[in-house]
Amino acid sequence: MSVDELVATSNPEKRELLVAGVQRLLTSGRCVWPPHEVTKLLVSAHRRNPQGFDWRQVDIQTALYERAIIRRDFTEELCLAESVDSLGGVQP
Repeated sequence: MSVDELVATSNPEKRELLVAGVQRLLTSGRCVWPPHEVTKLLVSAHRRNPQGFDWRQVDIQTALYERAIIRRDFTEELCLAESVDSLGGVQP
């Protein structure tokens, strides 16, 4: 669930080991949005239909992250930006 944290790993070799581990987990699971995004999805679904709202019916899976993990679709620039963001704007 913490793909952003994996991407923020500044050491490319360590990052690859972590991402490879998550990719193995995808064979028997799924990748979901980070908690703040899940909350947004739930609130939006409730706002659209308060009487018919069922949290179990809200799709929280993120194929976008799953594809990025499989394809290793993150540039060094993105990883550096995530690393800086995770440190509150401080360069590692």
